[in-house]
Amino acid sequence: MSEAKVAGYLLNAESDDGAAKAALLMRFGFSPDRPLELMDALGRHPSPASWAAAFAAPHGIKHYFEGPLRSPDGRDPYIRSVWQVDYDRDDRSAKFVTIRPVSRPVEGAG
Repeated sequence: MSEAKVAGYLLNAESDDGAAKAALLMRFGFSPDRPLELMDALGRHPSPASWAAAFAAPHGIKHYFEGPLRSPDGRDPYIRSVWQVDYDRDDRSAKFVTIRPVSRPVEGAG
C-alpha cells in the first residue's frame, strides 16, 4: 500500500470516495499528518484469525479480514480490510484495496 493512497484516500476528508472513511478513522485518532501510523495498523490487520472470506474478482482473488483495527486512541474500530492477490502478478503478494466499517459480532451468538 502506498503512502499516497492512505493520505489521499483513506485520510482525506475532501475525497469523494474516501471522506466517510477519513471521518471514521480520524474519530479513532488517525491523522492525515501521520499516514504511516495507519499504514502500520492496516498492515497488521490481516491474520488467519481475522480472515472472513475470499472470492474471485475480475483481476484477482479478494480476501476479506474482519476485526479490530489497532488505533491511536485505543478504542480499535471493528473493520473489514480488503486485500487482493492479482492473477497476473508473479510474486502473488496481496495488495491493499480498501476498508469498510462492520458491526462487531455478538458475543455468544451462533
